[in-house]
Amino acid sequence: MKKAIIFAPLLSAGLLLSACSSEPAAAPLETAPLHEQLLSVEETGKPDVTTANDTSLTGESMPLAVVHDAAKFEGACGEALQAAEDAELPTVASAARTYQIGEGTVSIALMSNPEDNEVSLTDLYSQIAESCTEPIKDADTGAEYSFTPLENSSDDVTGFKYDIAVTPGNEASTVMMLQQIGNHHVIVAGLETDEATTKELFDAQVAKLNAALEGA
Repeated sequence: MKKAIIFAPLLSAGLLLSACSSEPAAAPLETAPLHEQLLSVEETGKPDVTTANDTSLTGESMPLAVVHDAAKFEGACGEALQAAEDAELPTVASAARTYQIGEGTVSIALMSNPEDNEVSLTDLYSQIAESCTEPIKDADTGAEYSFTPLENSSDDVTGFKYDIAVTPGNEASTVMMLQQIGNHHVIVAGLETDEATTKELFDAQVAKLNAALEGA
């Protein structure tokens, strides 16, 4: 069974958007220094935060499926979901940590990628966000999936709300925020957590990683 960093119950990797820059990208961080860039409890700026499920991997390819068995879904949305399911992201290293905040969780994943990586996560996942404008339903399981772009995403950051409903009372809602920084990616998922809290941790994590890469 292939290893994967699970940073939220819905995804093992996430939606990324490339950021343009005229500066040379910093070399991809190895496992230990990448793990050190994950936010500490104190750096979240939130009271009563606990952490769990610290994970680090070296040189593993990350599966990108958002919805499994995507071939069963038709139209542009189904095609976009299947393209992601068929792809894998090569990494130099990856690290993830989950933060318990009240009744919800915020999970952060960092990935460093080989400088010759040709997998376009921007194309794959942006296409999902653009194509899946209506809820889709799995006829076999009854699960319904929907994607709603966040209104306050900027040019170099993308965000969306991802909802899964299986049966009444068996539902989950996750806020995703993602950014590519050169050869590195930041992925933040807030499960049953409000958008503002997710964004606060996302901004703090991006700032910490940026500072480390600029000093490298």
